Amino acid sequence: MSTVALLRIDAQISTIDKVICRHIDSLGTSPRGVVSQDILSQLRNFVEHIMLKFYANGQDIDNSYENICKAIDFVKSRGNLKVLRRFHDYLQIVASHYTLDEENSERLMLKYYEYLLKIKNLLHESFSLDVLGNLDKFPLNTDSTLQEYYEKIAAKIKRHNIQGVGKSEKYYIQKIKPFFIGQRIYYEVTFTPANDYASKFNRVIAFTSLEITDNYAVKFALAPDSIEILGKTMPIIVIVGWEVAIRDCEFKNFTRLIRGTPIATGYAEQQGISQFLTSTGFNLTELVDFPDAEFQKVKQRATQRAKAIVFFNDLERCRAIIKANSAGSNLLRYLLYHMNNKVIKNQQQSLANDNLSGLYVKNGCIPFDSIPFNFSPIGHNPRLGDLFACIDATERQHEILARLVRNNTEIKGQLFTPVKDIVGFDDIAALVRTYNAALWHGHHENSKLVIETGHIFINGYKNDTLFIIAELEDLSKSGVQNYSNSVRAWLSEPNHGVDCDEKKEALIRMFENSRVALLYGSAGTGKSTFINHIAHLFADKKKLFLAQTNPAVDNLKRRVTASNCTFSTITKFLKRQGITTDYDLLIIDECSTVNNRDMRDIITKATYKLLVLVGDSYQIASIRFGNWFSVARAFVPEASVFELTKPYRSNNAGLLTLWDRVRKMDDTRVSI
Repeated sequence: MSTVALLRIDAQISTIDKVICRHIDSLGTSPRGVVSQDILSQLRNFVEHIMLKFYANGQDIDNSYENICKAIDFVKSRGNLKVLRRFHDYLQIVASHYTLDEENSERLMLKYYEYLLKIKNLLHESFSLDVLGNLDKFPLNTDSTLQEYYEKIAAKIKRHNIQGVGKSEKYYIQKIKPFFIGQRIYYEVTFTPANDYASKFNRVIAFTSLEITDNYAVKFALAPDSIEILGKTMPIIVIVGWEVAIRDCEFKNFTRLIRGTPIATGYAEQQGISQFLTSTGFNLTELVDFPDAEFQKVKQRATQRAKAIVFFNDLERCRAIIKANSAGSNLLRYLLYHMNNKVIKNQQQSLANDNLSGLYVKNGCIPFDSIPFNFSPIGHNPRLGDLFACIDATERQHEILARLVRNNTEIKGQLFTPVKDIVGFDDIAALVRTYNAALWHGHHENSKLVIETGHIFINGYKNDTLFIIAELEDLSKSGVQNYSNSVRAWLSEPNHGVDCDEKKEALIRMFENSRVALLYGSAGTGKSTFINHIAHLFADKKKLFLAQTNPAVDNLKRRVTASNCTFSTITKFLKRQGITTDYDLLIIDECSTVNNRDMRDIITKATYKLLVLVGDSYQIASIRFGNWFSVARAFVPEASVFELTKPYRSNNAGLLTLWDRVRKMDDTRVSI
């Protein structure tokens, strides 16, 4: 019997594989978070050895640092190996630099499961090398009912053959969610029509086993089908074919951004680019990073039938800017990665911008270009994963730190982050200095990071909060002369409409000693009715009503029946020029949804004598940092704060108690 000697590289891969499998086997006795930590510590080494295996084309090779560097460069231009390069990039960003806690390690492993399964299948198909034999034992926390649903969908997908796309509408992909059945990967794809006006109401969900690029417009071949679930027939859609189909307007507008003039890219060149992106899975950012020889090969193949070359010449210009790391390079990297017409148009201007290498883009792009991990392109908020995919984060720890502080503020409502609670960063004070030095001179002082008394914060958030509180305190120092007597006289007249003693008392006291009033109350306590009473009380005065959303403004228009009233969303009021800003009374509804920056801008732009702030501190919070309404009551006199407590939508005591406890996230539960 002949024996085949095991290659050294195979032995090394096998050794790492055994360690990973041993950790997976320990799931019965160890928490998933601890096991995830152990596995993550092995993954970078595992992936680099697999890269060596492909670089050596199945032959033996030493695992030297020099060979690993060559192997990494090798996989960069191989579309069939993109999973290795992208997984390695993620590991470089996270696992190789930080020791993650159990919770974050667990989350990463759930995300990395897809990559590990792809690598397992890739090694088996390419070299008949079997690894990760017990990967299916790693728990994914899939609901049993949901698992049955996905199993039936997977069975339907298997019955469909892959087809060409042919004529099809174009779509933007909003989300791709993988699911796993029988050690195979399937995808739930959410998409909308590829136009500048699509909304969440246009979304469609379909399923496929095809690996689809989600950062460009695409065409689909769709097949209707159905499954039986819980005794019902449910229609589903299966994607049986796809291709990248960047829109003509996106090519034109990108050309305008480079040249200042929109020039059409011919059909043949568009098709060549789409075929390259579809067949390889590469994106345009990766293409401009290709070595010169590889880039020219792709260009020649993609344009061989083109009568004139347009877009590839633009890519040549992009390559020059990006290779030199000139101003504008990060903006170009992102726009090439995510060719979206609306996003591209938002950045454009008619004049070349010398601050950004002569690109025809606005100065407002500079913050993102200089600090991409903590600022955004104009009118668009990129996903963090997309930024990591197209911009090297190696030398940008200061930006990641600033993003962490910003997220603590905007998402967690934590204005001041204790420095001692920040892990994974070396010399935080030095990173703060680096970040502040990197800010463009056009940035406001408010953008700076500050460390004081053991806490780190973004200066602007603190300044906005202090400005708002100071304004409210100033308004609360004096009231309206003879106000209470005037209200009592008004209430003594017929048809005033106030039939609630709680509201009468609040109206009488509201502006007696203060020119600001804070009105709190849960849903159904009559806040809108009370606002209407205030409007009628000041019927002969100019009144401005502001709210965050159009539905909230429409509700005010329906409920407030007094004269001399102007209604507007906050965005329209702040952005429109030449509108009236001088009013006697300013009323802001649903204040908990108003962020600090907008609130500061409102009280800066508007001129008013009296201010009424209405909302529910238990209501949905603002998308951006907005703590001012919840803390305001601590800084104004108690006489300026009113809380409506009597609900009018139900008289059931049990239901009211339940509602109150749900609002306050009380652990106590009542049955009704």
